[in-house]
Amino acid sequence: IILNLFTSFGYFENESENLQVMQNISKALKPNGIVVIEYLNPDEVIKNLTARESKHIEHISFEISKSIKDSFIYKNIKFCHNGKNHNHTEKVMLIRKNQFENYFEISNLTLVNIFGDHQFHSYQQSTSPRMILIAQKI
Repeated sequence: IILNLFTSFGYFENESENLQVMQNISKALKPNGIVVIEYLNPDEVIKNLTARESKHIEHISFEISKSIKDSFIYKNIKFCHNGKNHNHTEKVMLIRKNQFENYFEISNLTLVNIFGDHQFHSYQQSTSPRMILIAQKI
């Protein structure tokens, strides 16, 4: 079994790199091996995007902004700690279920189940907060 949790996929610039990762996952699995990918649900993220928010944690104020551009979601985090300003930006590709199914097919994997949250409710494209994809090596 291979676990890919906490949206630890989709940080590359293009589809070919994502596909290469999936092919390497498949190569690492034995026949009938399982991969679990826990990923964000792009449709739900787009629908409920909070453009700006502030969080206060342990006397530090974080200013967070999010935006979508070119099939990526960008998250920028600014804060000041010990008199020093910090600015961090991360981006992740908005990968939909059908794109994962394409990666699986090319990589000799088949989707055997998909859940929409950590309570294992069925996946609903428009409302599920997550995509928990379970695929098996053919």
